Amino acid sequence: MSRTPRLRFTRLVMILLALGLVAAACGGDSEVGSGVKVDEKGKSGAFRDDATTTTTTATTLPPSTTTTKPNTATTARQTTTTAQAVAVVIKVQDDEDGIAFDPPQVRVKKGAVIEWKNTSTRGNTRQIKAENGAFRSPPIPPGGTWRWTANVTGTHNYADETRPYAVAAKIQVG
Repeated sequence: MSRTPRLRFTRLVMILLALGLVAAACGGDSEVGSGVKVDEKGKSGAFRDDATTTTTTATTLPPSTTTTKPNTATTARQTTTTAQAVAVVIKVQDDEDGIAFDPPQVRVKKGAVIEWKNTSTRGNTRQIKAENGAFRSPPIPPGGTWRWTANVTGTHNYADETRPYAVAAKIQVG
């Protein structure tokens, strides 16, 4: 008699594990058809790891019939990003360079991209912050850069938060 409840418990555990595996397989970023190799003529091939995908589009016809047709185009996951050109690069320099920011003042049009480059040769991390709160960089390691798109018109005075005395830099956005 003790075997029957134990067997039921084992079956229940196995069913729950199977459901968990199915749920895990259905979740995440997977798409229908991911991992299916499709040649240039649209014919399916063997599974491969670099995940090209095919899609099927359902077309609704009058109430009596419904059909599906394969999409002839194959699609790969692709992100299109329009990289905006940098209008000006401002070097964030060490104290011995004589000037904290080079150039110390810039004038750009609204929407321009400004890049700060940490040129420290002494290993100093820098952090840029506008006095009016329009922007604040994360810590910029030596040799690293940070970009800001100037979408806020006006004059923005800024400083290096790691050196409160490194001020008198100005960006005019118009």
